[in-house]
Parts: sequence; structure tokens; C-alpha cells
Amino acid sequence: MAEPKVNNPPIAVDFSGKFGRIIKVWADWFRLITRKANDADPGFTTVTLESSTSEPSGVTSGMFAVADNSSWDPAAKGGGAPYPVFYDGTNWNALY
Repeated sequence: MAEPKVNNPPIAVDFSGKFGRIIKVWADWFRLITRKANDADPGFTTVTLESSTSEPSGVTSGMFAVADNSSWDPAAKGGGAPYPVFYDGTNWNALY
């Protein structure tokens, strides 16, 4: 199955390096999801991911999740607020 094309203006950010590419993939995915949601409901403005207390089942490369930073803390941040993570096929990477 071919991936859908995302035709949006470029973002003025340097996407070189591993995490830059991860952020670009996330930004493109988010634009695609919000565009589809806006087509279905023009009042749509956000996407919300619930925080997880453990690693999601069926992990695949390119997956996004929100770690609760208490029971599940893949970046070892040591407690605090939940944070978004991206699975690169090997590791969960904190997006900030």
C-alpha cells in the first residue's frame, strides 16, 4: 500500500539528523491526520493521545505514544509530566 502524499508548505526547521527526521515524520503525520479530520469535521482542531502506563502492544516502527512518566518512562526522565515518544524500530525516543 502506497503512503499518502502530504502536500503542505515546508516548515522552516533543519531536519538533518535522526531526531530532525523523526520530528519531520511526526509533523507530516499530524498534518495528514488533522487534514483528514478537518475534511470530516471542519471544526476539528486537535488530536489527543492518552498517556500510557506501559509500552503499547504491537509496537511498530513509526509509532507515537505518550509515556505517563511514572509507570512507563522509556527515556528515564525520572517522574513528572507525561511526554510524547516515537518508536524508531529499536528504541522509544522522547520528543522533548
